[in-house]
Amino acid sequence: MTRQGSGSLLKFASWSLYDEQGRSINKESIYISESSPEVVPQAYCKQFQEDFSLFLRSRSEELVEGGRMVLILLGRRGKKHVDRGISVLWDILSRSLAILVSQGEVEQEKVDSYEVHFYAPSCEEIEEEVRKEGSLKLERVEMCELEKSEQSMDYSTKVAMAIRAIQESMISNHFGERILDSLFENYARLVHEEMIKEDIKHITFVLVLRKI
Repeated sequence: MTRQGSGSLLKFASWSLYDEQGRSINKESIYISESSPEVVPQAYCKQFQEDFSLFLRSRSEELVEGGRMVLILLGRRGKKHVDRGISVLWDILSRSLAILVSQGEVEQEKVDSYEVHFYAPSCEEIEEEVRKEGSLKLERVEMCELEKSEQSMDYSTKVAMAIRAIQESMISNHFGERILDSLFENYARLVHEEMIKEDIKHITFVLVLRKI
């Protein structure tokens, strides 16, 4: 028995990213950035460990002994949390929100309190969590670079659609549904402009896991 799934859209609660007054400690950033306090990547990593372990355990219960599962996760290349292939996606979302702030559509305070709740693990972190959870054996892992299409605007639109799929429910709850269309129109345009300037490679990990 083989089960396929995507683990690239893991999202998590990050209560530890807020102070006692409910204010974000990750000011001026909606994700892990160079300016983020050390506790921010630690909180993201800790929550990933808890969520991914629970995910593996839950999926393992659905498999027969020897059954396999394929997972695809958006990840990062090395130990450093600020990976350009990932951080650029959230930098552009932050810039897209800033445009709406400048147009009076969104309050800056709302942006300051928003976190994307998304973690891109390294290969080593994935391997360690599979080992610690213990019910599955990692038979194979491959790192794949996502190729940009020849039509950069088509690619930009696809990236915007993917990020919208990941973030839509949280953005709607935090800012309201009315900003979604204009936000991701800005997002697609900014991705297009960024890709013209820089060849940015996003990576995914393809995992083959077997129940033991």
